[in-house]
This record gives sequence, C-alpha cells and structure tokens, in this order.
Amino acid sequence: MKRLLPVLLLAACGGRSGLRVDEAASVSPTALYTKDDKGCPSSQQIGDAREQLTIAQSGEGVAVVEVFFQEECTGAGGQYILAREIDGFRAFWIGAHACWTLDRLPTGRHFGVLRYSQTAALFRIDEHLCIGFPDLPPGATSDVHVRAVALFATLADARAFAATLR
Repeated sequence: MKRLLPVLLLAACGGRSGLRVDEAASVSPTALYTKDDKGCPSSQQIGDAREQLTIAQSGEGVAVVEVFFQEECTGAGGQYILAREIDGFRAFWIGAHACWTLDRLPTGRHFGVLRYSQTAALFRIDEHLCIGFPDLPPGATSDVHVRAVALFATLADARAFAATLR
C-alpha cells in the first residue's frame, strides 16, 4: 500500500508525464532562480528547488512554463527571465531595468516550474525594452509576482516535478 499511495497521488494530481512515481521523485532541475531585492534574477542552489517551489501561503500557485532569457535593448539594459504557462494564459517574469546579475544568459526555449503569488495589481514590461515572447510583439502583462523558477531538461521532467509539489 505504501508504494501504491504515491502512484495514486500522482494520478490524482494530473501527472501525465509518462514517468513512474519513483522516476518523478528523482527528477531534479538544471537551474534555479529567484529574484533579489531589486527584482533581478538571482541563481540559487539546485538543491533548494523543492523548498523554493513549494506553495507556502494562500494566494500562491505553481505553474509549468516555457522559459526564455532576454536582455533589454536599451543603453542601460537589463536581464529578464520571461515565462508563460504551458496549459494556461499567464505571463511571468523575473527581471528589471538595469539588472545585470547573471553571468551568461541561456539561449533558446526552456521548460520550467515556477511558484508565484497572486496580486491585485497589473505589471507591464514596456515594449520599448524589446522584451517579449519570440512569437509575439515585445511587451508583457502579468498579475503575479514570481517567487522562484526552476529549469528542467524536458517538459515531461517539469510536469513530473510540478506534480510532486501539489
């Protein structure tokens, strides 16, 4: 029964990654980021991912996302981690004008899991900063604060990890 319970929990949480529970439990991120006191991306220890991504209070949620790293096109510049829900509509980001905290920005599309908190405000990335999703015009709007985002090797790994958090 003890070995069956995690299987039932994963199934109840919509875990359709194709991984067995013992495999899902062993999936680990390739990178972990939070935001520093200025709102800039900050690299964290991968071993802290579960703690950083676990919902801690009311109004928080977890999302499986596609992730892009971008730099502003302005003179002062800034680094952003831009994400959007795989199975939803929300946009997310960590970053701000004049942020230069990451040594090297990864390129291309990545998959991840992020923890966010709902707000009553709307936040915008100005289109003049040249930050946006590859298939959309620059700019983005969000109604949440990102607490942490972890990257995974595959979408299946991200989904499996997220299923263990719920």
